[in-house]
Amino acid sequence: MKRVLLAFLIAILLSVAVVPPAFAQGGDEGRVIFGQDYTVESGQELEGDLVIFGGDLIVETEGWIDGDAVVFGGEVLVEEGGVIEEDLAAIGGNVTIAGEVAGDVASVGGSIRLRPTAEVGNDVVAIFGQVERAEGAEVGGQVVEGAELRFRPSYGFRWGGVRGWRIDPFAGFLFRAFRALVTIVALMALGLLVVALLPEQVKVVSATVEGAPFPSIGVGFLTLFVFLLLTPILFIVVCIGWVAWLLLFIALAAAAIYGWIVLGSVVGERLLQAVKVAEPEPLASVLLGVFLITLISAVPLCIGFLFTLVAGSWGLGAVILTRFGTTPYPPPVATPEEAPPLPAAEEAPKPRRRRAKKDEEKPPES
Repeated sequence: MKRVLLAFLIAILLSVAVVPPAFAQGGDEGRVIFGQDYTVESGQELEGDLVIFGGDLIVETEGWIDGDAVVFGGEVLVEEGGVIEEDLAAIGGNVTIAGEVAGDVASVGGSIRLRPTAEVGNDVVAIFGQVERAEGAEVGGQVVEGAELRFRPSYGFRWGGVRGWRIDPFAGFLFRAFRALVTIVALMALGLLVVALLPEQVKVVSATVEGAPFPSIGVGFLTLFVFLLLTPILFIVVCIGWVAWLLLFIALAAAAIYGWIVLGSVVGERLLQAVKVAEPEPLASVLLGVFLITLISAVPLCIGFLFTLVAGSWGLGAVILTRFGTTPYPPPVATPEEAPPLPAAEEAPKPRRRRAKKDEEKPPES
């Protein structure tokens, strides 16, 4: 079981270690691919790390990756003669290797197939999956597969005359870790959808998250408190109380998830800017940020709970203050329109002085 834990940590830590540098690099020195397959063609050498979200990876014969490779939600194929200089990890996909991987090979939720010409420098690990090793495949380290669950009687616990059973504590840890991983992947996928469909609304909520953190946290806390306070009151009204509670719960859950995604987008953008990415892509920001904050929230004991409470209230409050991103916060102050200037008064024409007749001007003759 210790080997399974070590392998699981290798896959997770490899994902965390590879993603930020790959985002920071540009050109041919590391790549991040979203929603499409990627092929390292024959004779091509990719310098740096490679991260793929929602696509397959193929390393053709004489293709070369001079770094780590991480694939989320896709298949991996390393053909005979293809080379990955560092580690290879796949989350939610199968791995087939006929070429060479100099480091570790780890798969979470998928199987690993080693062809007769496969060469792996270190360990081969398949969490919640299997390793199919053909004769002739070379592995420099250990081969670990599956997630063995051990059940043993829980002496001293009885209910209704039936002896209870409990899961091995280590197996319980694996279940919690896998559940956290599924939650992370689901939120990352949902984050991509939200950013793609509601870009303007996300910008409004993001501005509130950054510009008004304390009002957002306060409103989020207050909203959660009021909901908990209303829960027993609504259930007293048997006829329609549960319907009203269910509608409130759905609205609150939608707002909380929306706020969590936007908060992750802000965190990811700041992290990418910290590693000298001038103009971070919104999709890259939301993937990185949601991954990190959700990973922190999964930390056991009170750390994860407190972080989830504060971060969740922060995002929830920002969503409520902006009415799901439709109104900026604080709202712009309406300035009274200035009255148009009055037209200048026309000057009255000066009266003409009549010239006296010449004969009137002459003095009388004496």
